[in-house]
Amino acid sequence: HNFLGIWLFLAITWLASDGYGYKNIAILYRMNVLSRQFEEELIKNRIPYCIYNGTSFYQREEIKDIICYLRVIADDYDNFAFSRIINKPRRKIGKKALLEIEQKAIELDGKDKYSLLNACQYFNKLKQFYDTIINIRKRYLDHEMNTINLVDTILHELLYIDYLATLKS
Repeated sequence: HNFLGIWLFLAITWLASDGYGYKNIAILYRMNVLSRQFEEELIKNRIPYCIYNGTSFYQREEIKDIICYLRVIADDYDNFAFSRIINKPRRKIGKKALLEIEQKAIELDGKDKYSLLNACQYFNKLKQFYDTIINIRKRYLDHEMNTINLVDTILHELLYIDYLATLKS
């Protein structure tokens, strides 16, 4: 627990026990960086909440993308996550190329479930993407990095941080 989280939990529980309903309690903040701390405390303490005029931390585009990168690093077979990140940053992979990757994956595996990531190594455009994902996975599994380093590595080695910079300009 951090001080802010403890204070938040105590204040809300005190107000709730004093007869105020959760719907009558509001948290106002001026820095969006605080929203994650507030959300985590509310979730941890099972306090219902709504966010007005903002986006939940876990619904932000970049958070969803990083989670999908983590999912692909953990599982070659995560087709949803793969489809979300294959062009983030832009790799010029269109629908036709994705279909070709899916076909190659089916040929390689011969199973109902196929590995899109494994098929990437056969496409020149995606060879570097495949090699980087496999390299990051190996380093993580060999305990060369912890989860925080893993996210930092994704941001830099897969050029996601550069991609975010292009969106802001």
